[in-house]
Amino acid sequence: MVDGHDLLAEWHDDAGTRAVAGTVVVTGRETPQETAARLVTLLGP
Repeated sequence: MVDGHDLLAEWHDDAGTRAVAGTVVVTGRETPQETAARLVTLLGP
């Protein structure tokens, strides 16, 4: 808890975070930017 804000609870309650929490991302030769763009595309808005 930081300044009355429960970061763990927020992380746990977020559907997007839960969707990737148990996922392994294999990046191969991708740059961090390419991997981030791929994840954004996979997860959608």
